[in-house]
Amino acid sequence: GQNGTVPAAANANGGAVVRGRGKVENADGSTTVASGGARRTAAGGRAVRAGTATYDETTGAYSSQRGAAVQAANGATATTQSSTSGTRGEGFTRSGSTSANGEQGSASTSSNYTRNADGSWAGGSDTTITGNASGITYNGTTTIDPATGQPVHSYSCTDASGAAVTCPTR
Repeated sequence: GQNGTVPAAANANGGAVVRGRGKVENADGSTTVASGGARRTAAGGRAVRAGTATYDETTGAYSSQRGAAVQAANGATATTQSSTSGTRGEGFTRSGSTSANGEQGSASTSSNYTRNADGSWAGGSDTTITGNASGITYNGTTTIDPATGQPVHSYSCTDASGAAVTCPTR
Protein backbone atom coordinates (compact mmCIF):
# COMPACT_ATOMS: atom_id res chain seq x y z
CA GLY A 1 0.00 0.00 0.00
CA GLN A 2 0.95 3.65 0.09
CA ASN A 3 2.56 3.39 3.55
CA GLY A 4 4.22 -0.05 3.49
CA THR A 5 4.40 -3.68 2.45
CA VAL A 6 3.25 -7.06 3.80
CA PRO A 7 4.89 -10.10 2.12
CA ALA A 8 4.06 -13.68 3.16
CA ALA A 9 5.46 -17.08 2.19
CA ALA A 10 5.15 -20.77 2.97
CA ASN A 11 7.78 -23.42 2.42
CA ALA A 12 7.47 -27.01 1.23
CA ASN A 13 7.91 -28.59 4.69
CA GLY A 14 5.06 -26.68 6.36
CA GLY A 15 6.69 -23.54 7.71
CA ALA A 16 5.30 -20.09 7.06
CA VAL A 17 6.38 -16.48 7.51
CA VAL A 18 4.74 -13.07 7.20
CA ARG A 19 6.41 -9.68 7.53
CA GLY A 20 5.20 -6.13 7.38
CA ARG A 21 6.66 -2.66 7.48
CA GLY A 22 5.45 0.85 6.98
CA LYS A 23 6.14 4.55 7.40
CA VAL A 24 3.80 7.44 8.08
CA GLU A 25 4.22 11.21 8.43
CA ASN A 26 2.25 12.25 11.53
CA ALA A 27 0.09 15.38 11.85
CA ASP A 28 2.57 16.86 14.39
CA GLY A 29 5.42 16.68 11.84
CA SER A 30 7.09 13.57 13.28
CA THR A 31 7.68 10.38 11.32
CA THR A 32 6.79 6.89 12.57
CA VAL A 33 8.12 3.66 11.11
CA ALA A 34 6.88 0.23 12.15
CA SER A 35 7.71 -3.35 11.32
CA GLY A 36 6.64 -6.76 12.47
CA GLY A 37 6.64 -10.38 11.55
CA ALA A 38 5.54 -13.84 12.50
CA ARG A 39 6.98 -17.27 11.74
CA ARG A 40 5.79 -20.83 12.20
CA THR A 41 8.10 -23.81 11.79
CA ALA A 42 7.05 -27.18 10.48
CA ALA A 43 7.91 -28.69 13.90
CA GLY A 44 5.48 -26.37 15.69
CA GLY A 45 7.71 -23.53 16.84
CA ARG A 46 6.37 -19.99 16.63
CA ALA A 47 7.86 -16.51 16.80
CA VAL A 48 6.53 -12.97 16.55
CA ARG A 49 8.20 -9.58 16.66
CA ALA A 50 7.11 -5.98 16.31
CA GLY A 51 8.60 -2.54 16.67
CA THR A 52 7.91 1.13 16.12
CA ALA A 53 10.06 4.23 16.13
CA THR A 54 9.03 7.88 15.99
CA TYR A 55 11.34 10.83 15.37
CA ASP A 56 10.63 14.55 15.18
CA GLU A 57 13.34 16.30 13.17
CA THR A 58 12.27 19.73 14.45
CA THR A 59 12.36 19.03 18.21
CA GLY A 60 14.82 16.11 18.19
CA ALA A 61 12.39 13.99 20.22
CA TYR A 62 12.41 10.25 19.57
CA SER A 63 10.89 7.10 20.95
CA SER A 64 10.94 3.43 20.05
CA GLN A 65 9.29 0.27 21.28
CA ARG A 66 10.21 -3.31 20.42
CA GLY A 67 8.96 -6.70 21.46
CA ALA A 68 9.27 -10.35 20.53
CA ALA A 69 8.09 -13.72 21.71
CA VAL A 70 9.02 -17.28 20.77
CA GLN A 71 7.73 -20.70 21.63
CA ALA A 72 9.82 -23.70 20.64
CA ALA A 73 8.27 -26.96 19.55
CA ASN A 74 9.30 -28.46 22.94
CA GLY A 75 7.29 -25.80 24.82
CA ALA A 76 10.19 -23.55 25.86
CA THR A 77 9.26 -19.87 25.71
CA ALA A 78 11.01 -16.51 25.67
CA THR A 79 9.83 -12.90 25.51
CA THR A 80 11.56 -9.56 25.31
CA GLN A 81 10.44 -5.97 25.17
CA SER A 82 12.13 -2.59 25.34
CA SER A 83 11.40 1.09 24.98
CA THR A 84 13.68 4.07 24.50
CA SER A 85 12.82 7.75 24.50
CA GLY A 86 14.65 11.02 24.62
CA THR A 87 15.46 14.29 22.94
CA ARG A 88 18.58 15.00 20.92
CA GLY A 89 21.20 16.61 23.18
CA GLU A 90 19.13 16.08 26.35
CA GLY A 91 19.76 12.41 27.12
CA PHE A 92 17.56 9.35 26.93
CA THR A 93 15.85 6.66 28.99
CA ARG A 94 15.77 2.96 28.13
CA SER A 95 13.80 0.25 29.87
CA GLY A 96 13.24 -3.36 29.03
CA SER A 97 12.66 -6.88 30.21
CA THR A 98 13.41 -10.38 28.99
CA SER A 99 12.32 -13.78 30.25
CA ALA A 100 12.81 -17.40 29.25
CA ASN A 101 11.36 -20.66 30.54
CA GLY A 102 12.28 -24.19 29.55
CA GLU A 103 13.03 -27.66 30.84
CA GLN A 104 16.40 -26.53 32.30
CA GLY A 105 14.94 -23.64 34.29
CA SER A 106 13.89 -20.04 33.99
CA ALA A 107 15.50 -16.64 33.74
CA SER A 108 14.23 -13.08 33.80
CA THR A 109 15.79 -9.65 33.78
CA SER A 110 14.48 -6.11 33.80
CA SER A 111 16.31 -2.82 33.50
CA ASN A 112 15.77 0.90 33.46
CA TYR A 113 18.67 3.24 32.60
CA THR A 114 18.88 6.97 31.97
CA ARG A 115 21.67 8.86 30.24
CA ASN A 116 21.45 12.50 31.32
CA ALA A 117 22.38 15.48 29.17
CA ASP A 118 25.61 15.92 31.18
CA GLY A 119 26.69 12.37 30.25
CA SER A 120 25.97 10.86 33.67
CA TRP A 121 24.06 7.60 34.06
CA ALA A 122 21.36 6.45 36.50
CA GLY A 123 19.28 3.34 36.91
CA GLY A 124 19.82 -0.35 37.28
CA SER A 125 18.77 -3.89 36.48
CA ASP A 126 17.56 -6.99 38.29
CA THR A 127 18.13 -10.58 37.16
CA THR A 128 16.72 -13.85 38.50
CA ILE A 129 17.74 -17.32 37.27
CA THR A 130 16.44 -20.63 38.63
CA GLY A 131 17.81 -24.04 37.69
CA ASN A 132 15.18 -26.78 37.64
CA ALA A 133 17.61 -29.60 38.46
CA SER A 134 19.41 -27.84 41.32
CA GLY A 135 16.56 -25.71 42.61
CA ILE A 136 19.08 -22.91 43.14
CA THR A 137 17.94 -19.38 42.40
CA TYR A 138 20.38 -16.57 41.55
CA ASN A 139 19.28 -12.98 42.25
CA GLY A 140 21.48 -10.20 40.91
CA THR A 141 21.16 -6.44 40.97
CA THR A 142 23.21 -3.85 39.10
CA THR A 143 22.96 -0.16 39.93
CA ILE A 144 24.89 2.91 38.86
CA ASP A 145 26.95 4.47 41.64
CA PRO A 146 26.01 8.18 41.52
CA ALA A 147 29.42 9.25 42.87
CA THR A 148 31.50 7.41 40.26
CA GLY A 149 29.03 6.69 37.46
CA GLN A 150 30.26 3.10 37.46
CA PRO A 151 28.08 -0.02 37.65
CA VAL A 152 27.91 -1.82 41.00
CA HIS A 153 26.81 -5.46 41.03
CA SER A 154 25.50 -7.48 43.97
CA TYR A 155 24.10 -10.99 44.00
CA SER A 156 22.96 -13.87 46.17
CA CYS A 157 21.74 -17.43 45.74
CA THR A 158 19.15 -19.47 47.59
CA ASP A 159 18.15 -23.14 47.51
CA ALA A 160 14.64 -24.42 46.89
CA SER A 161 13.74 -23.87 50.57
CA GLY A 162 14.92 -20.24 50.45
CA ALA A 163 18.08 -20.80 52.49
CA ALA A 164 21.18 -18.84 51.42
CA VAL A 165 23.75 -20.95 49.54
CA THR A 166 27.03 -20.30 47.71
CA CYS A 167 26.35 -19.44 44.10
CA PRO A 168 27.57 -22.13 41.67
CA THR A 169 30.28 -21.13 39.24
CA ARG A 170 29.07 -23.44 36.49
